[in-house]
Amino acid sequence: MDSRYGHEPLIAVCDDDDIAATSLRTLLADGLGADRLSLIGRPHFAAGQAGGIYTIGGRLKLSGALASPWHEAWTRLTSPAVFLLPPVGLIVAAGPFTLSIAAGLRGAEGVVGDSPMALALWSIGASRDQAIDYQNALAQDRLLILVQDSPEAVERARTSLARVQPASARATVPSTCDSPS
Repeated sequence: MDSRYGHEPLIAVCDDDDIAATSLRTLLADGLGADRLSLIGRPHFAAGQAGGIYTIGGRLKLSGALASPWHEAWTRLTSPAVFLLPPVGLIVAAGPFTLSIAAGLRGAEGVVGDSPMALALWSIGASRDQAIDYQNALAQDRLLILVQDSPEAVERARTSLARVQPASARATVPSTCDSPS
C-alpha cells in the first residue's frame, strides 16, 4: 500500500512517447494535480540529432532533439531527475515518484531483485512481481505514468486515460497494479 494515501496508485504503461505525451496532457487538462503525476522512461532522441540533459543555475534543462513528452514533463511536473539504473539503463523521471527512485538507490540490495527501480515501485504498492514487470516494461522502452492521489482522483485518471486512448494505441491502465500487457 502507498503509505502516503493508504491505497495503490494508478500505474499506466505507455507504448511510446506520443501516447505518454497525450496521456500526460489529458490528465493535466482534466484537473489532476501536477504534483501528483509522475512520468518515468528512457530518454529517446530523434535519430541523428544531438540532445542533452544538464543543469544551469541549479535547474535541470533539456536541449536538442529529446523527444516528447519530456519537454512538457520538465516544465509541468515536480522533481525532474536522471538516473542510471541497472538493469534498465538511463532513466528520465519527473514527478513525486523521483523521490521513491532516489530512496531505492539507497536500499535495493537484497530486496525486490536488487533493483532500485523495482524497489521504488514496490514501495508505492506494486507487488514484487508487478514491480519487476513494470521495470521490464521500462527496459523495453515503454513509459510509466503514475498517479499518486486520492482514490477518487485515481479513478478519475483511469477514466480520463481510457477515454482518450484509441484501442490500437493505448496506455495499459490496470485496475490496481496488474502487470503490463
